[in-house]
Amino acid sequence: MVTYPGILLMPDRKSVEDAPMARRTSTEVSNLTRSEFLRLLALPVAAGVMPRVCAGQDSTHLSEALPPLNARLETAHCSTEGDTLVVSTGRIERRWRWTGKGLMTVGLRDLARGREWCSAVPALACDWAYPGLIEDSSSARMVSLTAAEGNDEGFTSQHLGVTAEIEYPAQGLTLRYVIWTYPDAPGIRTQLWVRGDRRPSPRGAEGRVDYLPVDLAKLRPRAIFAGYYNDTQHRDKPETELLREEVQTPSSGGATVVDWASLASLEVQGSGLMFIKESHKCVNQSGVNTGGFVLNSSGFHNTGWGLAMEDLTPESAQWCWAAWVIVHDATEDGRELALKQFDRLRFPTLPSRDAWTLACTWGSSSSWVDGQMAAREKEILLEMDSVADLGIDLLQIDSGWQVGPGGDMNRPIPTHGWRPDPQSYPDGWHNVAARRKQLGVRLGLWAAAQPVPLEDLEWNWQQLELTQFKLDFAKLNGYAEMVKLIDKVRKFELFTGHRCIVGWDTTENAPRFGYYWAREYGDMHFMNRKPKTPANAIYIPWLALRDFWQLARYNNLNKWQLVTQNPESIDPELSDATQHSAAYCLAATLMGVPEFMTLTRNYGPESRRQVRSLLKLFKPHQEPIFQSFVFPIGEQPTNASWAGFQACLPDSDSGYLLILRERLNQSSQQRVPLRFLPANSKIEVQDLLNGQTRKVILGEDRSLDLALARPADFLFLRYTREG
Repeated sequence: MVTYPGILLMPDRKSVEDAPMARRTSTEVSNLTRSEFLRLLALPVAAGVMPRVCAGQDSTHLSEALPPLNARLETAHCSTEGDTLVVSTGRIERRWRWTGKGLMTVGLRDLARGREWCSAVPALACDWAYPGLIEDSSSARMVSLTAAEGNDEGFTSQHLGVTAEIEYPAQGLTLRYVIWTYPDAPGIRTQLWVRGDRRPSPRGAEGRVDYLPVDLAKLRPRAIFAGYYNDTQHRDKPETELLREEVQTPSSGGATVVDWASLASLEVQGSGLMFIKESHKCVNQSGVNTGGFVLNSSGFHNTGWGLAMEDLTPESAQWCWAAWVIVHDATEDGRELALKQFDRLRFPTLPSRDAWTLACTWGSSSSWVDGQMAAREKEILLEMDSVADLGIDLLQIDSGWQVGPGGDMNRPIPTHGWRPDPQSYPDGWHNVAARRKQLGVRLGLWAAAQPVPLEDLEWNWQQLELTQFKLDFAKLNGYAEMVKLIDKVRKFELFTGHRCIVGWDTTENAPRFGYYWAREYGDMHFMNRKPKTPANAIYIPWLALRDFWQLARYNNLNKWQLVTQNPESIDPELSDATQHSAAYCLAATLMGVPEFMTLTRNYGPESRRQVRSLLKLFKPHQEPIFQSFVFPIGEQPTNASWAGFQACLPDSDSGYLLILRERLNQSSQQRVPLRFLPANSKIEVQDLLNGQTRKVILGEDRSLDLALARPADFLFLRYTREG
C-alpha cells in the first residue's frame, strides 16, 4: 500500500499476481424524438441550442482546487495541479478542469507527434450531460478523487485507474467518472457510473458521455467514420459487405451527425484523433442507447449513455457505455495499428488458454433436429476421435446435448435443466470426460445465453473442464438484460479462475454484443456457414474471405473465430466451394481462430490429408501469429483478386504473410505492398509450405513480388528484415 498526500493508492499486488489475465509488463427536452435531439445537439453553439456555459470564464469554479493526487505505473501517471487533473500514458496526455459542474477537457496532447488537439476554449461546462437530468448548469460537488493500480479482476490489462466521485445534490445523483490509463497506450478509456432514484427519461433524450473542444474551423480535418454490420447470417451476398466506412469533411459552420458508426477519426497534417464507442452498436443495429458522433462549432461529441433514467437505482452505481480516445498517425497503417494496440490492452488474451483451433458440431446440419442429433453422446465420441486425428484442438458441442431431438433449445427438460439429456447421455458426462482425457482434446459447450443459470454453467465446467462456453440466442433489448447477462458471465469466469472463456456471436440482428464490447470475457463466433441450407448462409469461400479481410481493418483477429467448411459437402448449385481445396478454405482462417463449422469426420481421405498436414505445419507458428497484429493486404477479395493478411509487431523485423490467389484471378504473378516495412527493405522470405527461402528487396511502394501458378491457391510465408 502506497500513500500520497490526499490519496490512497492500492495496487492490490496479490490479485495482480494471481490473475492469469494480468499484464505484468507493466432545460428539459421532454417532447423530442431521439433524432430530433441529435439534430439539436448538432447545431452550432452560436444558435443558442446548447448552453453557453464556459468554465474558463467562471472564476468561482476555477478557484476550487482538486484533492492532491500523484500516482504512477510505469509510463502512466496522473496528478492534480490546482483545479486541473492531468492523466498520461506516456503517449497521450489529457487534461480536465474542475468547473463546479463536473470535469471538462481542456487539453489533449499527442505526445509522440507534439499536437495539441484541444486548444479551443471549451463551450461547455462538463464532458458529460443528460437532458433533463444533468445539464451544463447543474452544480456538482467533488466527493473524492483517487487512483489505484488494477486489472479489473483480471479482465483487462494492468493499468492506473483514476476515479472521481461526484455528487449532484439538486438531482439526487452520485456520478462516478472512471479513467483507465494503460502504460504506453495510444489512448485513454473513460466511463460513467451513475447512482440515484429511478425516474422517467425525457422523451428522445440522448446523453453525452464524452466531449473534446476541438476547433474544427481552425484545423479543417477530414473525418473518417466506420462501423460493422451484425446479422452475418443474412449478409452472405456480394452486395452486403461487412464494413461501412465513409470519409467526410466537417462543415465549420454547420454540423456533422453520424449515428451508425462505432469509430470516428479526425485527421490533419499527419496526426489523427479517434473516438471509439465501447458498446454493442452495429451499423444495422443501434442497440440500447448507443448514441452517435457529433461534430460542430463547439467540438467533438460522443453521445449514448446506454443507461436510461428508468434504469437508475439508489443501491448501486450503474455503468454507462465507455469511450476510448486514441491518437495515431494519419495514415491507414497508423489508424489501424493504434486502434488494435489499444484494443489488445483493453481486451487481452492468454495464448495458452485462447490460441486454439476448434470444430463445431452444428455446422453440417440441415435442420434443427439434424443439428441436435449431432450432439448426442455417440456422435460426440466419434467426432472427438476425428478432431484428434486431424490435429484440431477443441470440439464445440453445440445445441442438442441438453435436450432430445426436436426439443426446445431454450427450455431443457425441467427434471434435469441444463445438464446432459439422460436419453442421449445415460451416464452424464462421464464417457465424454474420459475420452477427453484420453485424447487430449479440449471441449467447448453451447448454451442459450439468458436462460442458462449460473449454477449450471459452473456444474458443466467442473464436469468437463471446459475451455469455452458459447452463449447464443442473446436478445439484449434493454439495459437490464445486458447487466444481468454480463454479471452472470463475470461471476462464472471468476469461478473458473479465468480458465474458461465465453464465446459470443454476431450472426443475428437482435441486439447482441457488437464489435467493441464484452470481449474481455472471450472471443466471437463470427458467422454461420452451412453446406446446403439455409440458403442465406451457404459457405461461399470468397465471401467468407472478404468478411475476414474487412474485419481485420479495425479488429484484432485473434478475438474472432473464422469459419471454414468442408468444400466437398457444399451444394455446387449454390456455391463454387467444390472448386476449392480443403487446404485453401482452411488457410483463409489461419490469421484468426480457425473454426471448422462442419462434422470433420465427413471429410474425404484427400481432404483429411490436406487438413492434417496444414494444421501440423501451422501449429508452431500459431502463437506468434496470435500475439501479432494482423492487417489486410493486397486487394479486397472479389473472387478474382490477390488478397491476404500480414501478421506482425511494428517494432519487430519479422512477421507472417498469408496470400490467396482467388479462383477467377487470371494472373500468376502479383506485386503486393506490405505494411510497416520501409521502402527498399531487404528481407528474407521463407515459404513455409515447401521450406524454400529467398532474399528480396522491396519496391519503393514496399511491394513484394509473388507468384502462384494456379488460381484458388495460397502462400504461407515468414519474412525477416535484414540490416
